[in-house]
Amino acid sequence: MVMNRKVYNDLERQLDKEGKSAGTYREYFANVKYMEQFFKGKNFNDITEKEIKKYIKYLNNEYSKTTYNNHVAALRYLYKKILNKPDIIALLSLKQIHEKITN
Repeated sequence: MVMNRKVYNDLERQLDKEGKSAGTYREYFANVKYMEQFFKGKNFNDITEKEIKKYIKYLNNEYSKTTYNNHVAALRYLYKKILNKPDIIALLSLKQIHEKITN
């Protein structure tokens, strides 16, 4: 989990820079940490699109729509603002996500 420390530092700086609320800050960090635990501390940059699909499917099956959407919002922010991975952002489109995870 040490390998993702820079990502967490960058996430903190970006949230502060954008003036996000304390609630958003806590929610995003909790959801990103949850994903990190799901992938057993794997470096965020090494998580594949296939693995993200599996994770999204897991979230969809295990949680309410609101909790699921909160997780996806945090992941979209992480991959867009911090990791700059447009391929993953496309996968995390809220409008198309259910179609993608069933393929």
